[in-house]
Amino acid sequence: MYKSGGCNCGSVRYKLLAEPLFTHICHCKECQRDSGGAFNVSTLVLVDDFKFDNCTPDTHIVSRPSGNEYEVWGCDKCGCTLAGLSVPPTKQMVVLQGTFDDTSDLDPQAHIWTKEKQNWVKIPDNLPSFEEYYDPVQVWPKSSLNRVYDT
Repeated sequence: MYKSGGCNCGSVRYKLLAEPLFTHICHCKECQRDSGGAFNVSTLVLVDDFKFDNCTPDTHIVSRPSGNEYEVWGCDKCGCTLAGLSVPPTKQMVVLQGTFDDTSDLDPQAHIWTKEKQNWVKIPDNLPSFEEYYDPVQVWPKSSLNRVYDT
C-alpha cells in the first residue's frame, strides 16, 4: 500500500496501492465552489490503484456547466467528498488531496485554470501554470505517462 485516507468521521476509508500520477491545483470557478475556497488540490491516480477499505461510499453524478459529468464518491454521514472519476470513466481518477492521511509528499506539480483564480492567490514561479488545462503528454513525468498509456 502506498497511502491511505478517508473522510472526516472515519466511516469511509480508502487505500492507494501505487504512487500517484500527478498533482495539480485547479483554480476554476467549479472547483472554487466545490472546495469552498480559492482552489482545489487534485491528485490523479490510476483507477485500478484506488480501493475502498471495507466500506461503500455515497455515490452521485455531478453534471457541470461545461457538459462534463463526474461520478463523485464521499461519505453520507459527514458529507466529505473523497474522490471521483469522469463519466464515462477513463484509466485515471481524482483523489482530493486533503483526504489523504499524510499529504506531506504530494507537492503540487502545476496550476490550472489560472484565468479564473482569485486575484490574491500567488502562483510560484517554479511551477508550470496554465490559463486552462494542459496536455499531460507535455507536462506529466514520463513514468506516469508510461503507466497510463502502457508504453
